[in-house]
Formats: sequence, C-alpha cells, structure tokens
Amino acid sequence: MKRRIRNGDIVTIDLDLKPENGFVPEPLFDSSGRISLVVGWGNYLPGVHELLLGCRVGDNVQDVSIDAGYGERSDDLIFAVPRDQINKLMKNWKPGQQLVLGGAPVEVLSYDKERVVIDANSSLAGSSYLCSFTVVAVDKAFEKNSFQERDDDVVIIPVGRKTSTDEITLSKSCPDRYQVATFALGCFWGAELAFMRTPGVLSTRVGYSTGWQKKRETVMVVFDAEVVSFENLVKIALSRSWEAQDAFTNATLSQNAEKDDFGLVDLFGQDENSEVYANAIYYRNEGQRVAARKVLETARYKVDLLPARTFHDAAESDQQYLYKGGQSTRKNERIKIRCYG
Repeated sequence: MKRRIRNGDIVTIDLDLKPENGFVPEPLFDSSGRISLVVGWGNYLPGVHELLLGCRVGDNVQDVSIDAGYGERSDDLIFAVPRDQINKLMKNWKPGQQLVLGGAPVEVLSYDKERVVIDANSSLAGSSYLCSFTVVAVDKAFEKNSFQERDDDVVIIPVGRKTSTDEITLSKSCPDRYQVATFALGCFWGAELAFMRTPGVLSTRVGYSTGWQKKRETVMVVFDAEVVSFENLVKIALSRSWEAQDAFTNATLSQNAEKDDFGLVDLFGQDENSEVYANAIYYRNEGQRVAARKVLETARYKVDLLPARTFHDAAESDQQYLYKGGQSTRKNERIKIRCYG
C-alpha cells in the first residue's frame, strides 16, 4: 500500500493554480507545471503543503481554495508614525500615496500635524487561488532521530530543542539525487531568497552553523543534483556574497539604503558581531569539498571552507522571511532582492 505523505517527504506534483475571484497580478511562486518540494519546509504556498499532507502517489486535488501568499488583511498592520519621519522620506506626499518604509511598500491613509496613519497590508491581501495538483512521486527525506549515517550526514536541531531525540536527519533511504548544502553569506534572508529562486532547489531553511568561534547565520539548501549541481550552487553563493560585500565596501553614510538591501553590518572589520555574518561554504562530503575549493579559487573576498556540523534551525518567523514580505520566489526571478528587517 502506498504510504501517505508526511512532513519532511520530498514530493513531486503537477501543479495548476488559478486566481480566484479576480486577478492576482504578482504571483509569489510558480503557479503551474511540475514542481518538487520538501513538505512542511516552506517554499511554495503554505496551502499547497497543507493539502499534500495525507495524500498518496496518484492522488488528485481539484480546485481547492488556498491563500495566494499575501495573507488576510490585518488591523495590526495599520499604524501611526511620526509625521517628521515621513517628511524625511518624501516632502510632497498625500493620502493614498505609496511609500517605502523600512524597505516595505506602505500606503498613507490619513494624517494630522503630528502623525501619519500607514497601511502596511499588501494590496493583494485576501486574494486566493483555486489549487489543483496530481501527486507524481513521494520520497522519504528527513526524519526524526533516524541514527542512520550517510556520507553527507545532516543533523538539524529544531529551534528550542536541545536533546538528541529532537534531532532531524536525512534518511538513508532518500535517493542520492537529493542532497543538502549549507552556506553562510551574511544576512540569511537575502541569501535564502536567492536560492529559493534557483531551479532545482526544493527547499531552504535559515539557521546557524558553527564558524571559527561563534555561530554564523547560514542557509541550508535541499536540492536535486540532477537539475542543479553543488558547484553551481557555490557559484550562486559567491555571486550573492560579492554583491553584498561590494555594496558594503562602496556604501557611504549617504548610501545606507544600499547596505539595507543586504542587511549588513561590518562583515570584514572588527565589529563584535562580524563572525555572525562572515562568509563560509560548508561541505558535507569530499565531493563537495573538492567542488567548493575549485570555485573558491575565483573568490574576490575571504570565504571560509569548513566541514558541515550541526545546523541549528532559526525561529519560524525568520524562515522564508522575504517571501512573507511580498518578494517573489519564482524560479529564475531577476527582480532585485531587498534584505530588509
């Protein structure tokens, strides 16, 4: 009998999303075609993950309404800010105008002499899709405390958990084509989104891995090696690293917005938190070490090459943070990544 889908399984589906009750002009995810994902690990719409739980290979879901990814409108996202703060951003503003506050688009609702009322809800909040899919394949991937060693052993400690019985590992029965890579690239939000947009990447998690002395912000990537190679992921990592470090090097006090795009502090100087944001490629086996070493010969900045150790999951509020802020995760997306906090 075919087993039911559980959290941690790698699932492949033929997906079709149709806007419900109107047009969704800015889909955050690929809305049709064959996709693969790790169930319960983010990437793609949360409603898709929920519908997959309990399904089996061959099952069909037809026209079920799910949130389009922008959430419901919330009164908590309507708030007042000092008027002089808005004046610093733009002098000639008026109600109904769109502004960018803290890196996120907002709308001015009203104002008086001292304050301005802002609506930070997405204009698409409350929009939905009719979701249809067919389950094509299911592979067991991650499981709790399996005690089955692989040469690319992955140990994940969920946030708030510290005992060995809470550890999550890659199942020995997981097909070899599915692999894991870990990168420290400064702000993990921006790096995560860059990988989410990469074809062949099935899932991402942000968290912390050990550096030389302290833990570093890292992104763990689950990928299909038959679609994207580890070597190409390292090249993407270096590209993201170079963009971030060039931005910091070139930024002046009048260009703080450029720093904000990458969520940077001093990555390379003496800042007490610099190791938290220091760059590293973590290898899980000899093949990854050799591939990374080859690519790092072209590196323009210091990037450490370290053996992968335990990955400490970050809080759920940090996972897929930029997607939650309305930035697209579509594969091959080219829109600039804004790493705001």
